Amino acid sequence: MSKMSIAAAAIAMALALPAAAEERVVCTLAVEIGSADPLIHEGSCDERISSASTFKVAISLMGFDAGIFTAADAPEWPFQEGYADWNPKWKQATTPKSWMQDSVVWFSQRATEQLGPERFAAYVDAFDYGNEDVSGDKGKENGLTNAWLSSS
Repeated sequence: MSKMSIAAAAIAMALALPAAAEERVVCTLAVEIGSADPLIHEGSCDERISSASTFKVAISLMGFDAGIFTAADAPEWPFQEGYADWNPKWKQATTPKSWMQDSVVWFSQRATEQLGPERFAAYVDAFDYGNEDVSGDKGKENGLTNAWLSSS
């Protein structure tokens, strides 16, 4: 899959996201490579926060590039007992599209587990994403499933 195809798939899935219950700009920062001046700089970009649900966009790029995701509706993974399920919508089979629409935490976690720790860390490093710390909660070795959820 080409880089343009991966980006197009991620953008299409991101556009399918529902509007947030409380919409506010935390930080939007866009820079052109090689330029010191931001194209866009909104919000408090100096404050450190967890990427949380927005990390699905990065995971979608990783998943399509690695061949884990092949289309908006493939793969479809079944819900299993023991998965994160505090949202009733998560207790069903999920596709990349429904994952993005419903922000299904367990689907993100299964995707990063399929990537494995080395490939996951390499993608985060290549993206120069945040603090690039994918270790997870201290002493719990849960970086693959929790690094972006109020963790490292």
